[in-house]
Amino acid sequence: MSVNSTDNKAIFVGDGSTDIFPYTFKIYAESDLIVERVTIATGAVATGVLDTHYTVSGEGTETGGNVTTIGDWENTSALYKIVIRRKLPLTQEIEFVDNVGTPAATYKEGFDRLCMICQSLQEQIDRSLLRDPTQTSAITFPGASANKLIGWNTAGTALENKETLDEDVLASAAALLVDAQTAATNAQTAATNSTNSANAAAISASEASAAQANLAAIIDTSTDLGGASASDAKVPSQLAVKTYADTKIAIPASGARGDILYHNGTNYARLAKGTDGQFLKIGANDPVWATVLTRQLFTSSGTFTAPAGVTEIYVTLVGGGGGGNTGEDGNNAGSGGAGAQSIIRLRYPVIAGNNYTITVGGKGAGGVAPQDNGDDGGNSSIADGTLGTIIAYGGKGGASFVAGAAVVFSPNASGATSGKLNGIVGGNGALKASTLIGGGGGGSAFGIGGNGGSSAAGEDASGYGAGGGGAGKGAGGQDYDGGDGAPGFVLIEW
Repeated sequence: MSVNSTDNKAIFVGDGSTDIFPYTFKIYAESDLIVERVTIATGAVATGVLDTHYTVSGEGTETGGNVTTIGDWENTSALYKIVIRRKLPLTQEIEFVDNVGTPAATYKEGFDRLCMICQSLQEQIDRSLLRDPTQTSAITFPGASANKLIGWNTAGTALENKETLDEDVLASAAALLVDAQTAATNAQTAATNSTNSANAAAISASEASAAQANLAAIIDTSTDLGGASASDAKVPSQLAVKTYADTKIAIPASGARGDILYHNGTNYARLAKGTDGQFLKIGANDPVWATVLTRQLFTSSGTFTAPAGVTEIYVTLVGGGGGGNTGEDGNNAGSGGAGAQSIIRLRYPVIAGNNYTITVGGKGAGGVAPQDNGDDGGNSSIADGTLGTIIAYGGKGGASFVAGAAVVFSPNASGATSGKLNGIVGGNGALKASTLIGGGGGGSAFGIGGNGGSSAAGEDASGYGAGGGGAGKGAGGQDYDGGDGAPGFVLIEW
């Protein structure tokens, strides 16, 4: 059978009791139907789910079948409409093989499916907005925008979002117009009903004229809204408000997506959008884009090459901590090593492309039993800059009966301009606490000194630049090693 009918949709209004809704066109599978429930009051459309909101019978039948609503769609009330539409998948699944006969029914089904797809598309087109036949281009709708109206542009060539008029102004104007119209109507009615109402008609006409005059009086076209003529009894016109605002807020016309608008104290200006990795901060007066500091940490000696465009860096240097002492003659506990000097975020001029020698102070090793002083910690430095060589001195190692001492300051290299750099001085190592307990290592700005050993080896320092603990003595005269100091580091930021 061919497709002799253009029917491909059925619409029903609920009555609170009917659940079976017939359709009179052919489908091939249950999924060939779309069933929708439309709220009559709002037009909201809900698309049903097969076997959840409805079931289908009659697939493959030329005369159609039934849709039965189930679940929360059962007994559809008069508040809703049920819409049944045929919508076949836009695919072609018939395979034709060379030199093999194909039954006519196969061709028929293929052609019928194409015809049904065309009918479905035509049904959708019939519900679309169309321009008149004389037009040759499509309509493009602007994007959604809150509180805007869609209308033609001034050239009448495209649709655009338009500003809505101020509701308060429209309401005041409408009220005055209604008053004027009412007065005029009263005058006409009086003249029609009685020839003796001529005076009353004249008075009504006068009232109407006064109302119109009052309307004109409250519309203020002056652009000096805040001047001497300003009044609470007047409503500025739209053009007057725009003209006044343009003189007070001079927003730059040019710009690009991502620009930031700010006030520079005189008028509004635009700041071009930044690049990836930048953040916004306040400069001397106005907002500016800035780049997050880049860091390079040296835990071993090496070379720093100043990047392109960099003329100044911040340098943090920490020397190595001194090692702890083993003790003396098998009878006394050892002394702790001293903490190293720390110089934090020193501004250091550089030349882009130049190399700068970085030296990282190593840790002072603890003394080795039976009798040994702790080693001094190494110095950390940066060299070859306009400030010369900047040194953060390492802590002294603990010695027999002498606690490790921290360096008070480090002199600059020859030609330096900033004098002595005290930085943060590390802590002194401690003397033995008793014949059995060693002295603790001195701390640094970035590390904690090792504890002295109690009838045990001195503890190693932790972090950076701290001194190792002195060794304790065993009750039987056993010897122990002193603790190692912590190494230094050099941190460069730009």
